[in-house]
Amino acid sequence: MEKFYSKLKNQSEKLTDSIKFRKECDTLVVEPEIIAEHIAFLGNPTLNKVLKDGIKSTIGNDYSLYTEKFTPTKADASVTK
Repeated sequence: MEKFYSKLKNQSEKLTDSIKFRKECDTLVVEPEIIAEHIAFLGNPTLNKVLKDGIKSTIGNDYSLYTEKFTPTKADASVTK
């Protein structure tokens, strides 16, 4: 399970490292780390499309469904060791 969370975190960081992504998160008033986690869970094609075209262009208003953290805090702790 730790490997899964580690990979998810690495994928999420691809988004949170993007200035364009962070700016759009500010505009949409969403937490970048949380929505990035959800988008990473949707898979690489979606993640890459978000990086290229933006959140709204890729997932539309569904972004509002991705405002709550879904990975346990315990998983975050195991990944950041």
